[in-house]
Order: sequence, then structure tokens, then C-alpha cells
Amino acid sequence: MKKYIVPTIIVLFMIIIGATPVNAASFGISSSKKQVKPNESFTVSIGGQCIGRVNISVSNGTASTSSVWVEQNYAQVTITAGSSGSVTVTATPTPGFSDPDANEYTPGSRSTTVTIHEENSTSTNSGQSPTTTNKPVTKPNKVDKKSSNNLLASLAIENSELLPNFDANVGEYAVNLPAGTSKINITANVADTKATLAGTGEIELKERR
Repeated sequence: MKKYIVPTIIVLFMIIIGATPVNAASFGISSSKKQVKPNESFTVSIGGQCIGRVNISVSNGTASTSSVWVEQNYAQVTITAGSSGSVTVTATPTPGFSDPDANEYTPGSRSTTVTIHEENSTSTNSGQSPTTTNKPVTKPNKVDKKSSNNLLASLAIENSELLPNFDANVGEYAVNLPAGTSKINITANVADTKATLAGTGEIELKERR
């Protein structure tokens, strides 16, 4: 009786090929703050699953450097805001930019805008004496305001590792998944218990072509 081992080898080869991870390219920019005081400094994170040099331009502010090199990581750049309005930071990949597999990658520019908040000063009329009355002072009822903190305390994808590691000030992440992955399970917690959270749980994936 003859033995056939070729089919077994083919099946084993298919299993090995199917387990090859997919390195999805990504590129983004995020700010450590959404609002700053006039002339205040803050940081932006630039990079992702990509390799190459990125030029940096700032509208209504200045940057600590005009370009950074990213290699599957995030570079930190210090930005100093102007005196009023808003400051916009734009990151533009230079020619030769690539994905982690050295394929040409042209994601285009990414921008982030931070509002410059000017504090209002309260003026008083000089030379006037305050008037007093015997009327009782009624204190307004305290209102539980909505949370102004939109940061996360934690973020994770089941059985996967975030790139870069979780940082409350980073707004974009990449993750390597096995070929054929159709769903992921996202878990997260808010930093402020009064804040609401959406987008967690089981998420279906669609392959980008």
C-alpha cells in the first residue's frame, strides 16, 4: 500500500502562510492639549507604523524643530502657541516615506489644531463705595456640570499589543493582527467618571485595499 505525504506538506505550508502577521501602515498626529493659554507650550506626537522624515509647519506658533524622523514610533515635538486665536500644527511626510515593509506609503499631511484661550479680566469702578442691603443672600443650587476631561484612563485590544504603548495624550494607535482576523474586542476606561464612552466592545474589521 502506497503512502502519500504531499497533501500533508501542502496543508502545513498553508497553515504557516495563513499565520503571517499583517503590518498595517498608519500615520497620524495628536496634541497633548486641546486648549492652551497665550504663548503656552504643549507637545504633539507624530508618527505611527511608518518609516521616513516628516516636515513640520506651524500656523500662529513655533515648533522646537522643523522635521523629525519616525521609524515605527512616535516623535515628540514642543509647540509654543501665539497670543490669540488658535495654533495649527501640520505634519507632512517627505518623498521616500514607506510602510514597515519598505513599500511606498503616501498618507498625505496630518494636522491638529489647539485653541488659544484668553482669560477675561474683571474690571471694577474705582471711587464708588459698595452698597449694603439687609436682604438675605440666596445661594444658587449647585449644578453637576458635564465632564470637561475627555481623556482615557486605559485602552486595550484583546490578545493584541498597541503601538505605541497606551498614553492618554496619544490619539492614534496601530496593532498587528494575524491574517484573516475579522473581529477585535476593544476595552477602555474613562479618566473622569462623569464622562461617557462609546466605541468599545466587539468590532468587525474590513480589509483596506
